[in-house]
Amino acid sequence: MRSLISKTAVVTDDPWQVLEGGAGNAPQGTDLLVPLAVWVDARYVLVERAGRLGVWLEPADDPALLAADVGRLSLIAVHFPSF
Repeated sequence: MRSLISKTAVVTDDPWQVLEGGAGNAPQGTDLLVPLAVWVDARYVLVERAGRLGVWLEPADDPALLAADVGRLSLIAVHFPSF
């Protein structure tokens, strides 16, 4: 299982599931992390499901596409493929 490091430097288990495939595969009642392209295509379907929602940004993604939706999201993750 992956770990998260909080703002207070506490390491915890990562409850977030990364969505594989489109919004039709989104499980209910889980903390779900979706790629930006899936969010843009299916945001209105995704916000209706039970569970927290987050968006995964890749380096080439434009974070401005999330500006109107920040209040709907519990997490915005940024993928850094290398340091």
